[in-house]
Order: sequence, then C-alpha cells, then structure tokens
Amino acid sequence: MMYQLYFLYSIIIEYKYLSSFDKIQSMDKKTLCKIVGNNIKRIRLARGYTQETFAEHMHVSWSYVSKLECGVLNLSLGKILQISQYLDVDVQELLTICE
Repeated sequence: MMYQLYFLYSIIIEYKYLSSFDKIQSMDKKTLCKIVGNNIKRIRLARGYTQETFAEHMHVSWSYVSKLECGVLNLSLGKILQISQYLDVDVQELLTICE
C-alpha cells in the first residue's frame, strides 16, 4: 500500500508537467472534485456499471457513489487510488480534465 501511495504521489508530481496542470493548480477544490466525479461517472458508465452495482463492487452505498460523481466529497489520495483500482484505470485518468 505504501508503494502504491508513493506511486500516486509521483504521478501527481509528474502531472505538473502536463499542460492541464496549470488549469488544475488554479482551480478551487470544488471544481476539482467535480472533475474527478465526472471522470468516475464517465468511466463507470463505460464499464457498464450502474451506481448500485459499482457501489456493491466498492462495498459502499449507492448514495456514496452519487456524492462522488456530483463532486460533493473531498477524496483522499488513498480513496482515489482505490477507485482507480476498482475501475481498472490509471489514476491519471481520474485526474484528467476532459474538454
């Protein structure tokens, strides 16, 4: 788990070299949470999960998934890593700004 958190940290550090880092850096927390939430929803739907089935997979309630996707929850790095594993995507995909 420690290695995974270090890996997540290194991805975020490397992410600053991507063009969207400036956009992320200037965002408020609420906007960033909404971007991550939208990415979770987009990927969840692409995988064919409903909120209910994804919630069961994550061992949480469907209302938790709904709050994630609405950007209401402020996620920890560990939770972002866990969600990326459940969705079988790289962490970067959850942090990407889709234009």
